[in-house]
Amino acid sequence: MRRLRIDEEASPDDGLPPIVCVKCRDQLDSCHRFRQVAHQTHKTLVDYLQFTSNLNGTPQVS
Repeated sequence: MRRLRIDEEASPDDGLPPIVCVKCRDQLDSCHRFRQVAHQTHKTLVDYLQFTSNLNGTPQVS
């Protein structure tokens, strides 16, 4: 059984089904992978901008 980390809490009265089908689980996996790539890409871009701004003597981007 795979577990996904999401930013929402499940509760018995939230109206959501207790089981996720394979198709929906695959879609959640895909969204999770996209989110991880987006966060890593953002970090890489910020690091690059900070590095280049240090070379040019311009203020750092945060």
